[in-house]
Amino acid sequence: MQDNTGLSSDRKKYLRKIKLNKFSVLFTQIAIVILFIVLWEVLANLNILDSFITSQPSRILNTFMNLSSNDLLKHLGVTFYETIVRIFIWYSTWFFSCNCFMAI
Repeated sequence: MQDNTGLSSDRKKYLRKIKLNKFSVLFTQIAIVILFIVLWEVLANLNILDSFITSQPSRILNTFMNLSSNDLLKHLGVTFYETIVRIFIWYSTWFFSCNCFMAI
C-alpha cells in the first residue's frame, strides 16, 4: 500500500529503522566519550591516575579558558596563516622545480 509520498509502508518502516539505528550509534558514541571523560576526572581526583602525567579534564578546560582570554584565537590565526603560506611556497617551489626538470 502506498500513500501520497510514493513510499510503501514497508519502505517507511525500513527507513525509520535505519534512522533509529544511526541515532542509537551516535548516542552510544557520545555516551562513551562522556563516560571516558568522567572516569578520567574521577580517577585523577582519587589519585589513581597521576594528574601530573595525564592531567585532568577540568584542568585542561580551565587552561583553555585562560588561554582563550589571552588572545589564543589571534595566535591560532597567525599560526594557520603561516602554515598556509608555507604550504603555498613549498608547492610553488616543488611545481617550479618539476617543470624545470622536465624542460631539461
